[in-house]
Amino acid sequence: TVKDLANIIQLFEDRGGEEQSVMDIARSLQMLPSKVSRLLKSLEAEEFFEKNTTTGKYHLGIRFLQPGLLYVFNHPLRRIILPHLEHMAHEMNLPAGWAIFRNDRIIVIDRFPTGKRSIVSRVGSNVPLHSSSYGKLFLAYLPSGEQKRLINSTEYVKFTPATIADAKRMKEEIRQTQKNGYAVDLGETAPDISSIAAPLINERNSLVAALSLAMYKAKPDPALLKKTAEYLTDRAKFISRQLGYRGHAGL
Repeated sequence: TVKDLANIIQLFEDRGGEEQSVMDIARSLQMLPSKVSRLLKSLEAEEFFEKNTTTGKYHLGIRFLQPGLLYVFNHPLRRIILPHLEHMAHEMNLPAGWAIFRNDRIIVIDRFPTGKRSIVSRVGSNVPLHSSSYGKLFLAYLPSGEQKRLINSTEYVKFTPATIADAKRMKEEIRQTQKNGYAVDLGETAPDISSIAAPLINERNSLVAALSLAMYKAKPDPALLKKTAEYLTDRAKFISRQLGYRGHAGL
């Protein structure tokens, strides 16, 4: 039963939280509809799932949100990183954020905004691998086997005309990220926003998170982009040393 529940939750995640009917779930997971219905009704009573009375379909309930928020706000790196975000946002007058990579997904832990307007990615949300600076950075650090699997299995959704549209172009972008030591999103996820992401590395020489700054231009001036990237990578190296890293924080 625990395995069946895990498979149902994974199905909702894979489909972006979209509502599912009992028959949809049963067909997708090759389970008996009666068993699916029993599981969902039991979990609905505990507020893990909610039923849309109009469509008869189910969606994830409020009880799934609570442990997720606890995970985000009690992440062990947050105490170290959060003060830097505030400092970066004020010093550069740009939104600053950081994210982790879990189960092939990017999770934004914190985003410290400026007074201008909000950025497209929200705290706790999944971010596209192929278009975001976070995604490119995490891909660049993955072992070659995992990197190849994700590059080949990614659905290259075109969010803007600048979005990378195929695996070949993605491989080129990763090589450039490895060469630079940071990743960029130049209007590829949102048409009027760019971002840069730099690695946070721990004492085991492992990438544990990504630090970012965003700009309200799809194509910022090259000199500004370089200056911002240098500032961000310097700050990321400083934080990495706080995390116990003693080497060169490059790829």
